[in-house]
Amino acid sequence: VGVDGHERIVTENRAFLQLVGRERWEVTGSGIAEHLVSGLRQGPAGADELRDLRTPHGDVPVRVKIASRETPGQDGLRLVLLADERHRVAELGRRDELLRREQMERRELERVSSRLRREAETDRLTGVHNRRGLERLYAAHAGGEPRNGKAAIVAIADLDHFKRVNDTLGHTAADDVLRTVAARLVGGLREGDVVARYGGDEFVIFLPEVRDPAVSELVDRIRDSVSAPIPVTTPDGPTDVSVKISVGLARGVPTHVRLAEMIHAADVALYRAKRTGRDKVVCSELG
Repeated sequence: VGVDGHERIVTENRAFLQLVGRERWEVTGSGIAEHLVSGLRQGPAGADELRDLRTPHGDVPVRVKIASRETPGQDGLRLVLLADERHRVAELGRRDELLRREQMERRELERVSSRLRREAETDRLTGVHNRRGLERLYAAHAGGEPRNGKAAIVAIADLDHFKRVNDTLGHTAADDVLRTVAARLVGGLREGDVVARYGGDEFVIFLPEVRDPAVSELVDRIRDSVSAPIPVTTPDGPTDVSVKISVGLARGVPTHVRLAEMIHAADVALYRAKRTGRDKVVCSELG
């Protein structure tokens, strides 16, 4: 398209007429602004931009380029090139849609992966962590930012005479006890502390960065909450059960001591608690 100094169309080729959907007599002498949304911007020669061209059938995306400021032999005439961009815009739209779908699929995959990981790290009966979950959280703590060598506690809490609950009241009542004990352990701890069912009636408690007075307070609070009557369901109807726990503690610095070593030391301490009367707490020290 050739336009004069007043941005009136002086000359046009057939491709432009086909693109704009009009006859030559309708176009010649009209202002370019009548056909281009927002008019013809005064950019430098050679500059181009994506614009919309008005047509009887709706706006058409076009690439507009001012080929020259003046055309030799035509006083004040400027040559403006317009390229149909519908195919490219449609392709970009398809690419955007594909990208949107990929992002949605990626988010869904992340959500499913997160759910599967939670399921793989959660004890189904009690809802607390299992061994795998405990191992990951301990490793994350040990491998995280330096914590100035602060000691942590790994405790094993074992229900005293739990087999009697199973034998006298049945598996349903025993499961009720385990679920309630797990909930009370979680409820008695600080944010960031970890409770995991380690097997049977044993629970492992991981207490990062804890001071001596806080350990005593936490353990006393846990033992008091667990010893409160627990409502259970038996073949003869609902009843209450009271249980006690023995606790073995191991103290060590996670950056220096592996979880397996902490578990072993806590297990030795728990064995001493069981051998010396149960319903008590025994502590082991590690480097």
